[in-house]
Formats: sequence, structure tokens, C-alpha cells
Amino acid sequence: MALLWFAYTEMGVTITPAAMQVVNIVFAEKTLTQIKQMPDLEQTQVMCDLVNHTDTPICRTYSSFGTNVKLGFWYQLSEWMKEGIVAPIPEGYKLSAKASDVLQAIRQLEGGQQLAVLQDIVINMGYAPTVSTQKVKEPVVPSKDIAPRAKVSIQGIDNLTVLSYMENMNAFDFQGAVAL
Repeated sequence: MALLWFAYTEMGVTITPAAMQVVNIVFAEKTLTQIKQMPDLEQTQVMCDLVNHTDTPICRTYSSFGTNVKLGFWYQLSEWMKEGIVAPIPEGYKLSAKASDVLQAIRQLEGGQQLAVLQDIVINMGYAPTVSTQKVKEPVVPSKDIAPRAKVSIQGIDNLTVLSYMENMNAFDFQGAVAL
């Protein structure tokens, strides 16, 4: 899923606008609106379900879309993710080594080839009961929320870094504390 996000944010600038001119996104509007109105964690779960071929109403609907509508669907989601309307890929997220290699290979392709790769990625998502889809070897799961933060207040201390450090330590977020 993150690979698709990075591909769209990098290559979508040149490829997708051209493809979007031929897409009748009206077929996906109801589903996109439904996703847009969900809480962040549900939005992320829907995207994971699409990648994992989960049997859900949204995945079944998505499977009925044509290739260009599927491209437009993910393009719209990526635009909303950039705008913060739909749950974004966490800031500072790093692709796995495998996904980084695939993204690098996609970068080196010509525009038409990049579009073909994106089509291959989005066409196989969703769930169609009549189609035999390969089982996902490494299912995508939403990342876990960071432990809840309790606001720290220390009399006489107003330094945000010190307070953030204490909040991170209290939430057992040692990476966050060290990053400060």
C-alpha cells in the first residue's frame, strides 16, 4: 500500500493527470465519499482490505470498477491523503527494502511503462467471488497507533522539548524520546 502511495506521489504528477482525463470517476464517487467519511483507522483498514482481497462490500464494489476507474480511485485517495482528508502514510515512513527496490525499478521506467505497472497493481485489488485471486503472502495491516499521550505539566517548566520528552517516556515511546 505504501509503495502505491509513493508511486502515486512521485509519478502521479505526470502519469495520472493524463489518465484522469479519460476516467469517469462518477462510478467511484459513492465509495470514495463513504471512505472519506470514515475515521482514519477505518480508512486505513479499507485500503488494507483492498490490497488483501478481503471480502467486504467496498472490496466487492471496487472489483466491479474498470481499470481506469481503479487508477482514478487510488489517485483521488492519494490526493486526499496529501491533503490530510484521508488517513495518510505516517510522516517519515520508510518503505521496506523490497518495496524500495520495486519503487526504484518503477522510477527507471518510461511514462507508459510506469502507467502499465500502476494498472497491474490496482487491477488486482479488491474482492471478486467469481475470480480466483492469489492469497496475499504478506497481508497488509494498519500500523498500530502510538500509545496515548497524557499531557505533562511540570510547574516552572514550559520548554516543549522537555515536556514532549516526558510525554514520550510516559507512553513508552522511546524512539520518540530519543528523536527529540
